Amino acid sequence: DCECLDGRKRRGTILVSYNNQYNDTNSTHTITFDNYYVNGNRLTGTIKTIRIDTTVLGNWYYKVLVNDSLDVSPDPLNSLYIIWQGNLVRKWAQGYTTGATRADDVFSISGNTTLTRPNGHQFSCDISAPLQFALGCDFAQAGVVNVTGYNPPMRVLNYGSGTCDAMAQVNIGINVANINLTK
Repeated sequence: DCECLDGRKRRGTILVSYNNQYNDTNSTHTITFDNYYVNGNRLTGTIKTIRIDTTVLGNWYYKVLVNDSLDVSPDPLNSLYIIWQGNLVRKWAQGYTTGATRADDVFSISGNTTLTRPNGHQFSCDISAPLQFALGCDFAQAGVVNVTGYNPPMRVLNYGSGTCDAMAQVNIGINVANINLTK
């Protein structure tokens, strides 16, 4: 185990295969995991990113297909999985013209995912306002995610309107709470 900057212990291998450069039309990058563990929990599955062609510079976007499982059981003979599946679109919103300078890159994420907990409870996460991520920021800077599923009411997670900070707001029914994403 290697303890990382976020305090989590990791071991194993993350494999990335690709057939072209990230910004080449129809390039595919696939991430898989080989005996990969986070805090003793085994992560398996795939994340596939496909560059979709557009004829307008700056309208580059990527289809992202996620199918991951995290085994959270302390007993290797009795698996308990958290399953995350999704269809997302990643748009390269800023920084695509500056080449090797990545510090100015900004991406937006839209789409939906499903999370299934070990007890079978499912949650659907629909991005109602695109999530904005800048490579120079550790948190989502903007966007809204609607979470529905087991035990209503709907939850709304709001990352704000563009500031790089660790704050977000969650609405559960009529209750509103500010949350710090670093805790």
